[in-house]
Amino acid sequence: MATGRGDSAAKARSPRSGEANGELQLTVLEHLEELRRRLVIMAIAAVAGAVGGWFVAPSGIAFLLRPARLLHVQMIYLTPSELFWVYLRVGVILGLIAVSPVLLYQLGAFVWPGLRPQERRMVVLILPAVLLLFLAGSAFAYFVIIPYVLRFFLSLSFPGVRPTLSVQSVLGFILNLIWPFGLVFEWPAAVAGLAAIGLLTAERLAKARRYAILLIFIVAAIITPPDPVSQIVTAIPMLALYEASVWIARLVGRRRERWLAASSEQPTS
Repeated sequence: MATGRGDSAAKARSPRSGEANGELQLTVLEHLEELRRRLVIMAIAAVAGAVGGWFVAPSGIAFLLRPARLLHVQMIYLTPSELFWVYLRVGVILGLIAVSPVLLYQLGAFVWPGLRPQERRMVVLILPAVLLLFLAGSAFAYFVIIPYVLRFFLSLSFPGVRPTLSVQSVLGFILNLIWPFGLVFEWPAAVAGLAAIGLLTAERLAKARRYAILLIFIVAAIITPPDPVSQIVTAIPMLALYEASVWIARLVGRRRERWLAASSEQPTS
């Protein structure tokens, strides 16, 4: 009987039976409402960024086309609406870059309540790294890879033929080289996340090293001109990223083992 009264008193003190670790668990509908609210905020931020990006699009276009202009490429536009779509595309990209901290914050804030303290520390480290690594990969492509690639393709012309390219084609070519490198440079952040949940270990990465090196040089040969210098320049950063990923996976794996050991030692109520 005393136990029953104790259970009733505990229920009276707790507004919901789903309360755990001092935080109120949300129902499925409340989760969906929270997700809808954050998606709306992200959409508003993206639209506001795109609108703002429209006004700085000329500077962004000039910056992106600079590698081609340094090679004295004459650019034209072929349709009346071509420059409009170029302005819109660059404006949206610049806007998304500008509001990316807001987007990442909303994403992190949505998953934050369901994370343990150790996982929260990992999110705080990974989310900024995602943005910084993408920017680093994009900068590497812009300043190192694109000049090599453009110089090679433009050297294929012959006497009597001058390269006169459309703005949209040159811009698309440059952007199609920038964003894959940005994604490739996300590899360490992805490894850290997978290692934190136990899906990837440093031992697995080390065993796959020889295959990774072969794949990296194949990718470098595909995306760069057929000369060894540009292929090596492209492959070296990717090899460094892979080795950094092995170290990151080992570090995160050790921390995960300590987290699991600490949680198993805590008394259960």
